[in-house]
Amino acid sequence: MSAYVRRFGPGAPPLNNAAESCYEGVTTLAALTAAAGSNTIDEILRHSGTLSYDGPRGSVHASAGLMHQDVHMAVADGYEFDVVATL
Repeated sequence: MSAYVRRFGPGAPPLNNAAESCYEGVTTLAALTAAAGSNTIDEILRHSGTLSYDGPRGSVHASAGLMHQDVHMAVADGYEFDVVATL
């Protein structure tokens, strides 16, 4: 966090789950355009079934028009988390 504030200043957007989701959306779009070799919707849709990338929440894979990603269930103990199941 301190490195982030030093680099972007105290007025930078907060690092939270909404920011992570925005980052993941941009990462997904970048992976789609890279797979398609284009930024046109038709080419992106044609290649969207081959999408695979590693994001901040882990590996993401596309198939049959759906995105697949592990979801981790954890128990919190203060600032520590123990993963109890991966779905």
